[in-house]
Amino acid sequence: MNLFKYFLWLLALSLAACTEEAEDMTGNVAGRITDAVSGEAIQGVNITLTPDGLSRITGSDGTYEFIGIEAQQYTVQAQKADYKTNTKAVNVLVGKTATGDMVLTPIRKLELNTTTLNFGKTNTSLSFEILNKGTTKFNWNISGLGSADWIEINPNSGALDGGKSCTVQVNVLHDKLTANTELTLVVNADKESVPLKVTIEVEKKAPKIEINPSKLDFGTDESVLTFNVKNIGNVGGLDWNITGLDVDWITISPMKGALEQSKTQAVKVTLARALVKEHVKTAVLINAGGESLPIEIIADEKKARYLTADPAQVEFGEEKEKISLTLTSYHASTTYVLLKKEGDADWLSLSKTSGTIPQYDAANPAMKEAVELSVARKGLQVGSYSCTLVVRSDLEDLEIPVTMKVKEEVKPEREFKVQPSSLSIGTAENASFTMFSNNGATSYRLLTKDNTAWLSFSKTTGVVADGSSETVNVNVNRENLSPGEYSCMIVVQTDLGDTEIPMSMTVEKPVETLVIPEGLYVYYKFEDDFNDATENAIHGFGMNSPTFVEGVTPTSKAVKFNRSNNSSFNVGKPIIDSRNMTISFWGKNFSDGSIFYMVSSVQNQPMFTLSMSDGLLKFIVTRYNNGYQYGKTGTFSHPALTDGKWHHIVIASDFNKTTYSTITSTLYVDGQSVDTRTEDANVFSEAESGNASYGTGLKFVLGGSVKLNNSTTLNATNMAVDNFRVYDTRKLSDKEVRTLFDSKQ
Repeated sequence: MNLFKYFLWLLALSLAACTEEAEDMTGNVAGRITDAVSGEAIQGVNITLTPDGLSRITGSDGTYEFIGIEAQQYTVQAQKADYKTNTKAVNVLVGKTATGDMVLTPIRKLELNTTTLNFGKTNTSLSFEILNKGTTKFNWNISGLGSADWIEINPNSGALDGGKSCTVQVNVLHDKLTANTELTLVVNADKESVPLKVTIEVEKKAPKIEINPSKLDFGTDESVLTFNVKNIGNVGGLDWNITGLDVDWITISPMKGALEQSKTQAVKVTLARALVKEHVKTAVLINAGGESLPIEIIADEKKARYLTADPAQVEFGEEKEKISLTLTSYHASTTYVLLKKEGDADWLSLSKTSGTIPQYDAANPAMKEAVELSVARKGLQVGSYSCTLVVRSDLEDLEIPVTMKVKEEVKPEREFKVQPSSLSIGTAENASFTMFSNNGATSYRLLTKDNTAWLSFSKTTGVVADGSSETVNVNVNRENLSPGEYSCMIVVQTDLGDTEIPMSMTVEKPVETLVIPEGLYVYYKFEDDFNDATENAIHGFGMNSPTFVEGVTPTSKAVKFNRSNNSSFNVGKPIIDSRNMTISFWGKNFSDGSIFYMVSSVQNQPMFTLSMSDGLLKFIVTRYNNGYQYGKTGTFSHPALTDGKWHHIVIASDFNKTTYSTITSTLYVDGQSVDTRTEDANVFSEAESGNASYGTGLKFVLGGSVKLNNSTTLNATNMAVDNFRVYDTRKLSDKEVRTLFDSKQ
């Protein structure tokens, strides 16, 4: 049908709906599917209706319809190959026709693996790929060549099935171009076009000069050096000449010449060394083809070589054991050998006996040779000792007097010490201390002053050798220790007396790793405070003096409520105010009365109450059922919770998800699902805030008493609660509940 008939048809359906009898509780959906680009109607689109699972196929005019379906909200999905799927939510009213018009965006099918082909100066053949990203076949061709005779394309047209690709070869003829060129080709297929940029460079034809090397260094010995002039251009011959020669200490031959393409000519540079003083440097230019290349020429005066030693005389005296001797070679490097003139001077040793002394450079003072001289006095009689150290090279021998004295030895007293003098391990697993013994060996024994059970040593007895040290590892075992600070005294016993080492360590409170964090809205650990442990930071406060006691684990805390004080925990926000939620906590010592409730915005009445009645838990969600149906609402069946032990309690609840117009709540005790209770709630009244059985939450109260109506009040109860969690938009799975129980969070 055409568009005008389509709107007449919609009008007729609407009029017909107005005349239906009152008991007809159905409506209709009708629509037209068009192309988002062309605006044309699309035939063969698969239309699916959810819920119900009904489907239709659009006709040649792009229309579809669902007649006589239940009045509710639906999702309409439109799907066809080579188009992006689209969905639309429609609300079907009794006797009405909902409009389900939609547009579908075509999927781009044509794609290239590259958008640029750059041939540069040398490439003659490159390729690219054409890809069909769609599901149906298309024909393709390449346009944009114009009159270009320097490019060839093979193939330049063809057909390509859906999901396939083909390769196109592009060849260029560099010889037909005289300048850099760009060309944009266009690949066309089924109303789609993709540009492909082709670039080619043309190498300029010209002669060009090259010199090698670009620097000549005569040093202190060379007199003749050469460099090469080469024509590296790509066309023609080259005339060259040298300019800038303005010194008299070099001559150059030849000073000019001619070179054919790819040819090389050697140029000789001769140094007049008698004219070189200290360090000289100059540069000349080699000119050719409009460019000038410099070549640097340097030379150094040749000076007489000599060696020096620092110090010139080595004196160890009575105390020194090592002295560094520095050898310096001037005006050239020097190979040397070290020897002692007196062969019986065994008390003197050298770190090296031969080597090469580099040429000294004032700009680099490290260009020297260092030799370490050492003396050994042990076993020598008291007195003075001397010898002569000779530095032998191709130069004259350099002699260095060496003297040393041996004094009478006074044996010192034995010394024993321990480092460090105290140990603070903190939260580490171990530490160590080191014992030192000088002027004699020392036996030791290790113990603690009060026989500390949590401390042990890697060794408890031993001997520290003379002039040596021994390290002992100290290990701590924190198993079964309560959090806190611990200290003891380590005693090192020797024949010189006892050495005491104070030691301290810390037992930290275990770091809790948060399990099941997804969707967690609030988490109250009650660790001596009422703070929320999540990033939402919805903190509460205590009323009428609730106290903190030992929690589920010995290292945790819980909050304890007192019936006679009517004590409670209050949160000034609606932490339980959802239609799909999970409440988890640990509790013990329950008695009949209120456990928690939410305050509704409607007349400040209670909703979401959890209480205990005759020893059984009762969970009621709506404000109406709390106020008028509390006595008629059933309780969960579950194991006894009044045995004085900690129990993990989880309530997972949803509205209208499990059963239509019904609140379904499942009770888990100690990780196991034990019972499910249902609560009627009219889905339509819940959608209107003025009549909603929930209302909007104002605040949350754990503990204390609550008045349900003029005749029913739930008393406060004695109980202890730990790790109170709320997932406000998420119903946990059986496995996740078990994970919470096992972790004791």
